[in-house]
Amino acid sequence: MWTSFGHLIFGVHKTRGGSEPRFPRFTDTVTAVPGWEKSERVALARALEPEAGDSGWLIMPPGAVSGVPPEQFPVFELLRRRSELLSAMALPGGWVVEFEEDEILGYGKPG
Repeated sequence: MWTSFGHLIFGVHKTRGGSEPRFPRFTDTVTAVPGWEKSERVALARALEPEAGDSGWLIMPPGAVSGVPPEQFPVFELLRRRSELLSAMALPGGWVVEFEEDEILGYGKPG
């Protein structure tokens, strides 16, 4: 189920289904598949139960297939690299969000 951006309100409110927002620490890591920084469109998926020190977020450009390993960096680096993605960081585990440039196209919990 996809929901419009207006209902997200930057992840601060209680989400549908009773899920509480889960804010990562700025020092938690993010994993990103090569090509994410240059792609206009990206998808972010959050692990259900991330390990300590990991935000649980994976950033992927469309059709990402690469023999190059993904990079890991702290959440705070998004401030200078693609700050628009920070607006989705409080979504709970198991959620997916899709961006085109700085606009959220949709978000939801698959399944």
